[in-house]
Amino acid sequence: MNSITLIFSAIGLGLIYNAVRISKKIRSIHRELDKYEFEHRNTGGIVEFPNFEAAEKHKKMRASSGLDTLRAMSLGFGIFSLLIALGALVFSK
Repeated sequence: MNSITLIFSAIGLGLIYNAVRISKKIRSIHRELDKYEFEHRNTGGIVEFPNFEAAEKHKKMRASSGLDTLRAMSLGFGIFSLLIALGALVFSK
């Protein structure tokens, strides 16, 4: 195995591991938000907040689109790096 294969394999595995960690973080954030919404629903099914700032914070946490994008990029570049490593391994012979 040559050094290019090792380098790209390490990068790819690291990025995929990072994507898994981000997925777990997103899951825990969404679970906390779901729990809050469950505990603060009124009889009409509407989530109530104590003040405007709490509603804004909840809305921003629910969006979490930055983490979703980061997870997708990390996973995509990780798989791409592993494919480069596989190509280097196959074509180096």
